[in-house]
Amino acid sequence: MEQNGFLPHILVVDDERTIVTSIVRALELSGYRADGAASGKEALKALDHASYDLMLLDIKMPELDGIEVMHRAHRLHPELAVIILTGHATLDSAIAAIKSEAEDYLLKPASVHDIAMAIGRTLKKRSDQARPQRLLQSILATLQEPERTGIPAGLAPATIPPVQPTLRVGKLQLDQQKRLLVIDESPIRTAELTDGEATVLMLFMKEPGRALSCREITSAAWNYELEEWEAQALVRPYIFRLRQKIELNPSEPYLIRTVRGRGYELTLES
Repeated sequence: MEQNGFLPHILVVDDERTIVTSIVRALELSGYRADGAASGKEALKALDHASYDLMLLDIKMPELDGIEVMHRAHRLHPELAVIILTGHATLDSAIAAIKSEAEDYLLKPASVHDIAMAIGRTLKKRSDQARPQRLLQSILATLQEPERTGIPAGLAPATIPPVQPTLRVGKLQLDQQKRLLVIDESPIRTAELTDGEATVLMLFMKEPGRALSCREITSAAWNYELEEWEAQALVRPYIFRLRQKIELNPSEPYLIRTVRGRGYELTLES
């Protein structure tokens, strides 16, 4: 079940370990890479440490239910496909799954055949949608200079006004020349940024509380006009790295938040 030379990576989440073990084994025999998690917390930890194409997710779990896991997962991994697998189907749970952008909805007990068919349909749909994005990402990866500059080669920088030594917004203080960020919390934290990361962060700091689309970011940062999906391929790696450096918990960002359907915003109130 290779896609472009890679085996799709599946995360199976269910509080019944025997179900997790059996599904993981069946998926591996079907040609997938598969990992299991027996709780919502285990699932989020797995998502922090590995990249997954699809999550097969139970709804009813103690402590952290599937819908909350899906909400948190999509904040950090908006492209992650999710298939709900549950033995407690209700109208409310179905509606919640749809609103949470689940790709499919299967009832327990679901056969291995039904699960494999649902996964195959979802991955094919995602692959068809992602083909042009992958092409652009490949091109951008070739064009981008090393992190020493953070600015893609061939992209003309936007007209930059005179740089003030330090930009202060709320609890954030950014030395724009040294690219050193100070986060005035208890305890005080610091982060060294690349040029590209500092450029993106400055845009948020100049308009805190306003959601910026990826198109707006690429236009303002590099004076380059892209379609939204093209801009996302360029901007999302910077958002990911910024969150890794400045958020207390990158999987639950409170400074740079995702605004679904609109982009990202800097939130000063935690």
